[in-house]
Amino acid sequence: MQFYTVNEAARLLKVSRATVYRYIELGHLPAVQPGGYEGKRKILIPEESLQAFLRANLLRHSPDPFKKKTAIKEILEKALSVDDTRELKGFIRLLLQSLK
Repeated sequence: MQFYTVNEAARLLKVSRATVYRYIELGHLPAVQPGGYEGKRKILIPEESLQAFLRANLLRHSPDPFKKKTAIKEILEKALSVDDTRELKGFIRLLLQSLK
């Protein structure tokens, strides 16, 4: 099972750390606080919780960031099928190769 820190979750959700903490405090985003850390206790968000939160709240009209690479690849592949410009096709092929 993969976990995300508050900073990583904030980046994925495109919100501030304070907003992520608020989601956690309100119970909208399940998180765990494992023991064994001295001083400040680290909060971790399970990947499943983050994905469920994204699907339920933020991704109604936008692509899933976990599938961003696949979405970019699909868009570039579609562009290759409709554009006849040789230079553009070469550029798109290079981009597709870099995504593999």
